[in-house]
Amino acid sequence: METISPQSYPSFPRMHEGKCRVKGCNCNRFEGMTDLPDERCSNCFHSIEAHTLPVELFNNVRCDKPTILTTPREVYRKKIAIELLTTERTYVKMLMTCLRCYADPLQSCEPPLLPPTLYKSIFLFYRDIVRVNLVFLQSLEDLVEKNQLVSGLSSVFLGTLPYLRVYRMFVGNNSVGLQAVEQAEHMKDVVKLLHHCSKYGYEGETVQPLRSYLILPIQRIPRYNLLLSDFLKHTDRNDPLFEETTALVGSLKSLAKEINDEVKLQDNRRKLLAIKKKFCEGPYHLTLVEAHRYIMREGILFKLSKTKPKKRYFYLFNDILVYGRMQLQLFYPNLYLRLNSVHIEDGLQPNTFNLLSPFKSFTVICSSIEERNTWANDLKSAIQKESDKKFSKNIDTVGFDAPLYQPFNEATLCFICKRKFGIICFKYHCERCGFVVCDVCSRNRKIVPPNPVPQRICDFCVRSADKNIEVFKGLRKRSKQERARLALALLE
Repeated sequence: METISPQSYPSFPRMHEGKCRVKGCNCNRFEGMTDLPDERCSNCFHSIEAHTLPVELFNNVRCDKPTILTTPREVYRKKIAIELLTTERTYVKMLMTCLRCYADPLQSCEPPLLPPTLYKSIFLFYRDIVRVNLVFLQSLEDLVEKNQLVSGLSSVFLGTLPYLRVYRMFVGNNSVGLQAVEQAEHMKDVVKLLHHCSKYGYEGETVQPLRSYLILPIQRIPRYNLLLSDFLKHTDRNDPLFEETTALVGSLKSLAKEINDEVKLQDNRRKLLAIKKKFCEGPYHLTLVEAHRYIMREGILFKLSKTKPKKRYFYLFNDILVYGRMQLQLFYPNLYLRLNSVHIEDGLQPNTFNLLSPFKSFTVICSSIEERNTWANDLKSAIQKESDKKFSKNIDTVGFDAPLYQPFNEATLCFICKRKFGIICFKYHCERCGFVVCDVCSRNRKIVPPNPVPQRICDFCVRSADKNIEVFKGLRKRSKQERARLALALLE
C-alpha cells in the first residue's frame, strides 16, 4: 500500500469539518491540536488524514505514525495546567491590587493615619506572599514560552514549595490582622482614605474590600492541592512525572492540613476571646484563653443546690467545666471543675444526671431528655479524652467525691434521730454525706478534704469515717437512694 507522509498531501483539499473515515468512528467534526507534535482530532484522537483527505484517496493512505498520539489523560492534564496558570494570573493581579489600592496609600500618607503597629499587624507577611507568587508566576510563564507547561509544572512547584511556608505564618497572624482592620474601621480618616483608594482600580477592574484581600491567601494553598491532586489522578504510573508529582501532592497536602489546623485554631481563639469578654472574674481566677482549649457546648441548665434548683449558665470546654450566673450579657462564674477529676452518673429522673468531683458534686436538671443526653454524651467524651492524655494529672487525691446535698425542701425529719424539723429543730447539712440532720446530731466539726477548714458533720459520719473508711468511701460514690439504704443498715 502507498504511504503518504504529512509533507506529501498539501495539494489535497482539506475539510476542517467532516466525518471521520476510520471504520466504526462516528466523529463528525475535526479539531486540530496544533500545539502537539502531530495534528490530531481532540474529539476522536484520529489522524488528520481521516478527516481532511478525500474519500476516494483515503483507502490508499496510511499514516507514518501511530494513529493515536495523545490520550484523554494528556488533554485533561493540559487543561489543569492551563487552569492553574490562568488562576495564578488572576490571583497575583488581585494581590497587586491590594498593595496598590490599600497597603501603599496607608503607608505613604502624611501624616500617618494608622499607628505603625496597627499597619504591621494588618499586612504582616502579605508582601512576602506577593513576592513568592510573582516569582512562581514568572516561572510558569517561562514554561509556556518553552511549550513545557505540563512537563515542567511539578518541578517548578517543587522549587517554590519551601517558600510557600510563608502562607502558614500569614494564616497564624490573620486573626490579629482582622482585629486590626476592625480597629481601623472605627477611625474616620482611615475609612475615608480606604473609600477613596477603592475607586482607583485599573480599567474594568472592581476593587474588593480590604478584608476580602486579606482572606484571599488562605484559600490559595487548598486550591493548589485540589488542582495537583486532579493532575496526579490523570498521570500514569509509568509516566516520568508520576513520582515527582506524588511527592509534590503529599507535601502540599501536609501544608494544606497545617494551614487548615491554623485556621481552626484562630477561629477557636476568636470564640474564646469573645467568651472572655463576657467573664466578670470572681473569687475563682481562670486563664480562659489557652492554646489547647476549645469550646464544646454552652447553655442554660438548672443546678440542684442545698435549697432548690437554680438557673445557671454552663460552659463546657475540652478540659474544664465552668458554671455561673448570666446577667445583662455578662457572666459571673461560680466555679470551674477540671474534667480529669470529674465523672457523671445517671440521676433519679430521666432528664437529670449527677456530676461528681472531689471539690463539688451536684445534680444537673435539663429541660428535656434529648438535652440531657446531649450534655451527658459530650461530658463523657471530653472526660474520656482528658483522662487518656499522656500527661493528664488526676487531682482526685482525697479518695472520694464531694457529697450530693439533699435539698432542704425534701427533708421533714432528721436523717439520724428522725426528729421533725420545726421552730426549735433547725436543718443542717452534713458536709460528708450530704443528708439533712438536726443540730443535736451534727455537733462534731472535722476537716473534710479538700477543704482545710473544719466542717459540720453528722454523728454517723464520725463513726463510719473513724471505724470503716472503706465503707464510707463507697457510700459517697453511690446514688442517693442506695446511700440512704446503706446508711440505715449501718446504723442498725
